[in-house]
Amino acid sequence: AAATLRTVRPQLIISDIMMADGDGHDLLRSGQADPLLNGIPFIFLTARSEPADQRRSMNLGADDYLVKPVSRQDLIHAVRTRLTRSKVAGRCQRQLLDQFRDELARSVPHELLTPLHTIRGASETLALEPGLESSGRELVDMIIAGCDRMTRTVKRFWRWSEMQLELRGLPPGQTMHPPRGVVAHSDRLTEVAQGIAEEAGRAGDLKLDIQPVRLPIRDDHLLLLAQELVDNAFKFSAAGQRVEVALRPTGEGWNLSVSDCGCGMNAAQMAAIGPLRQFGRPERAQQGPGLGLALAAAVARLNGLGVRFQPAVPRGLSVSVSFHSPQY
Repeated sequence: AAATLRTVRPQLIISDIMMADGDGHDLLRSGQADPLLNGIPFIFLTARSEPADQRRSMNLGADDYLVKPVSRQDLIHAVRTRLTRSKVAGRCQRQLLDQFRDELARSVPHELLTPLHTIRGASETLALEPGLESSGRELVDMIIAGCDRMTRTVKRFWRWSEMQLELRGLPPGQTMHPPRGVVAHSDRLTEVAQGIAEEAGRAGDLKLDIQPVRLPIRDDHLLLLAQELVDNAFKFSAAGQRVEVALRPTGEGWNLSVSDCGCGMNAAQMAAIGPLRQFGRPERAQQGPGLGLALAAAVARLNGLGVRFQPAVPRGLSVSVSFHSPQY
């Protein structure tokens, strides 16, 4: 029974105590010990009417105890009450979690960046010491490189956290379109893509098909979108495999696509894209916090853009972002 419940994940459990294939108390205990089932409202519906039986069941953590025969009205009332309380409790937990997450988003990046800047500044000063041996200089360079990498990671977390705060402030289902007249030029896509390809030592793998046009998006958001998508494409494809960045007209505007011929993602992985989600990390020994595609999706939603993840042909991953023609 417990294995079935893990698969079904019900909103509420109604169980007898005396069952042909087990004991209701054992089912309750196993559910409370399972993180996937703990917290689901549990009602006993049984013929055992002794007060000691009821007390034992409630002490074990049952939410209600109904003695047969039970009227339809009483059963419906018990179920509705437990579901309502569970919904309220879940809402309170989500609010507390959101509050905690917001506090982290506002305070942690600053607390991390400040000591990183101090370490980097001290390392740069140490590197200028005339008596520093070559081995010591190599260590200082490693410290500086580590600080720079950590700083970039913290800033990306900061950007993602800021976007989540903005998105949570929007009415359900709405997006924050750019203000009227705000545009970014597609030339920035070319600059970003070429810079990432050169940094990766793979300028020859980059294929560009970007037409000059003004896009309805803030300039810094376009840069971030391009940075994350192109960097992800190079990170998850090998040297010699093509990475294509294209911006082509559609019937309603423009479509930006970034495609690679790398390891790709299956349908379940594409549906589960989110922050700190990395797939196949042990096999690929990949680095980074797993923020790239989540950041890109957040940028798209904030700007009212459609984003789609799909397999590339013949292999790899293709990400498409749809821009409507700017209105003036």
